[in-house]
Amino acid sequence: MEFGYAMCPTCQAKAAERHKMYDTHARNQKAKQFYHSKQWATLRDITMIQASYQCEVCYKQGKLMPADEVHHIIPLAVDWSKRLDRANLVCLCHKHHMEAHKKLEAGHGG
Repeated sequence: MEFGYAMCPTCQAKAAERHKMYDTHARNQKAKQFYHSKQWATLRDITMIQASYQCEVCYKQGKLMPADEVHHIIPLAVDWSKRLDRANLVCLCHKHHMEAHKKLEAGHGG
């Protein structure tokens, strides 16, 4: 695995395919444009670097697991103004990212 990457090339390809499918079938156009912006790419990279490319939930549990995603704690659909707020972001592995979204869907925050 290369330095600065949380995933091996095979896992990166799988994640890219998941994101492409989500962009195509689920994400609204305003959010899609944002997630493809230079502003987001820069902040996402800074956030990953600050978390040492580790899932922050796993880290708090004493485990080291590479982060796959930078997650908005308060979703864009709830508060667009927080889209570039570093305090509203957390690095998560795929498992914890899916759990965060399940909690959001259930109305328990994410």
